Amino acid sequence: CHYITEDTVFVVGSELSLLKPHSSLCLIKKGHRLALKDLLTGLLISSGNDAAYTVAVNVARSLSKEKLSDSEAVAHFCTLMNSFSQSLGMENSNFKNPDGWDDPQQYTTISDLLKLTQYALTVSTIKEIISFSEKHVIFKSGENITWKNTNQLLNLSGKHYNKYAIGMKTGTTKNAGNCLIAVFRKNELTYIAIVCGAETSDSRYEAANRLF
Repeated sequence: CHYITEDTVFVVGSELSLLKPHSSLCLIKKGHRLALKDLLTGLLISSGNDAAYTVAVNVARSLSKEKLSDSEAVAHFCTLMNSFSQSLGMENSNFKNPDGWDDPQQYTTISDLLKLTQYALTVSTIKEIISFSEKHVIFKSGENITWKNTNQLLNLSGKHYNKYAIGMKTGTTKNAGNCLIAVFRKNELTYIAIVCGAETSDSRYEAANRLF
């Protein structure tokens, strides 16, 4: 939403071919038309790497005067990511793809993730999206889907549910392990817990709840 308004409609295209095998998806398909806010919902709630690539190429092309291939658009978007992260004071991060997939040249730190989280909580659209345990969305092209949040702290019937949790983001890769940024709100105070490198999905939630 920093560069493009959230109601801008994007068309899902051939960028889906750039997805790595076994990617986490929100199940959008080529030809689907979605508002940017809905793509962000699929990305943030359902961990949709497909949504990440569709956002990346469409935002990059909207801001570029040149005609960009899918790969060129992703590279341009990553340049935008790095520029914006540096403006937030994230001095020890470098992004090479839009979905967080392991890459030797992609890295960040707990300190930088904290800065990013603090910024994200000032963006009303992001703060709203991450609070949903699930969300039913109707695409601009007519399809509809219900996305469930991968953050189990928000799952009312789950063993890791925390009534003070207000959301944020899960992440899992082979190199990074099971990761979680968790945000809690209690007595008008906001608490941020960041867990990286957990051996199991359960242990990241257990650690976040202990930190809270």
